[in-house]
Amino acid sequence: LPAAAFILFQATPGNVLQHWLAPIFPALTVAAVAAASTLPPQARILRRIRADVVPFALVAMAIVVVYATTPADRWFPGKDPLNSLRGWPQYADEIEALREKSGAAWIATTGYERTSQLAWELRGRATVIPIDERQRYTFAPPPDAALVSRPALLVSHDPPDLWARCFAKLTPVGIATRQGAVATFDR
Repeated sequence: LPAAAFILFQATPGNVLQHWLAPIFPALTVAAVAAASTLPPQARILRRIRADVVPFALVAMAIVVVYATTPADRWFPGKDPLNSLRGWPQYADEIEALREKSGAAWIATTGYERTSQLAWELRGRATVIPIDERQRYTFAPPPDAALVSRPALLVSHDPPDLWARCFAKLTPVGIATRQGAVATFDR
């Protein structure tokens, strides 16, 4: 209940992301099993639903896995909810090419999703350091002072002048674009 209350509260003034409901799913599963185990004998239709729920769930899960791992979503109209997961390897390669071309020693990022995806995709190739929302990264050691004193490649949606105070000089070096199955992102 506290998680559901928080999501409802957050949804009124702001955005709620799809995965925020994930912690509620196990509790809903336990509640559904508890409710199904108390069905009276005369509730034949409900017992039939209870018997069909596992095969239905397995089929639904298979459909979601196929949808997530194939480009079949290009044939369906509307917004693809999985576009936020698509195109990161190629986007990271573009960012790495821009970093090498510019001579940057590290990559400065804004936005949690961009930071985490680039850090994962570029692991072992480049150091990715977030320059905003530092409270999200208290678990990580502080960035190496010698590294951050060297030039960086800033990857951000924001106008460059917003981050001008963080760097001695900002010089545009290029634009990288992440391609989802339906749309273009992260310019």
